[in-house]
Amino acid sequence: MPPSQFIVKSVAAKKAGYKGFRVRSFVSAMEGARAGNVHFKEVMIYDAHSRLLRSRAYDEGGRLLYSAERRLSDPHSRQASVKTGQLLFFGDAEILSASMKDGGVPVRVEAELAPMKDEQERRDAETGTVERWNGTVCWVAGPQLERKPREPGQLWVEKDSFLPVRAVLSTDDGMIDVRFEGYRFHREFPFPRHISLAMPAVDKVEKTAEGFSKNIVARAETSEVVVNPAMSEFRQPFSPGFTDAGNSADSAVRDLIRVYYKFLR
Repeated sequence: MPPSQFIVKSVAAKKAGYKGFRVRSFVSAMEGARAGNVHFKEVMIYDAHSRLLRSRAYDEGGRLLYSAERRLSDPHSRQASVKTGQLLFFGDAEILSASMKDGGVPVRVEAELAPMKDEQERRDAETGTVERWNGTVCWVAGPQLERKPREPGQLWVEKDSFLPVRAVLSTDDGMIDVRFEGYRFHREFPFPRHISLAMPAVDKVEKTAEGFSKNIVARAETSEVVVNPAMSEFRQPFSPGFTDAGNSADSAVRDLIRVYYKFLR
C-alpha cells in the first residue's frame, strides 16, 4: 500500500502544467441507476492561474438558468463543490492534501511523518486498504467505513493509473460520496465521462458499486473537454445565481441545479 501522501501527489500531478479547461456536460436527476426526465446542460471553465471556476446551467433551448463561481485555492474550504473541483482540476499537491485531510481522509503529510523515529512507525501511522470497486482494483486512502472510524473520509484511486474513482468526504454540506468513471484522455489530461453523486447517511456509506447505484441522486455526463481554452470568459461581467428564466423553470429542475452546484460544481 503506497503512502497516502504519495496517492494524493499522484492525483494532483495529472493536472499540473495546464492553463485551464472547458467542460460541457449533460446533468440528470437519477431514478435508481437510470437518468430521469429532469436535466439541464452545463458549460464550465476553469482558469488554473487564478484558480477560479465558473459554470453556467442552460435549458434545452439554450436559455441561461443559473451561474456559479468557485475559487479552488482554499485548502480548508468545507464547501462540498470546492473539494470535488479540487480533485478534478487542481494540480497543487500540497493544497489538495490539506483539502482531503480536512475532508476526513487521513492523509499523513511530511510535517506529521518527519518526527517519527523510523520507517516502521511511519508505515503504522498510515490508514489504507486495497479494495475492488466496479471491477477495478483500487488503493484506498482511509479506513474501512463499516468500522465507523473517527476520520470518516476515503479516497479511492485506480491501482495502476492513480486516477480517482471515488471520494467519500466530510463537508459542511454533509457527507458526500462521489464516483468518477469512464476516464478519457484529452491532450493527455484525464477526465471522467460520468460523475455521480450518492447521498448516504454518514454511517451507511455503501462499500459496493451496486449499493452505491441505489443512492445516486445526480449524474453529469461529459460531452466535451477542451484543454487550455481561451480565457476571455473571465474578462466578462458575471452574475451568480438564478436568472429570470431559472426562477420560472420547473421546481424539479431548480432542485437538481441546487443539488449539483452544492455538491459537485
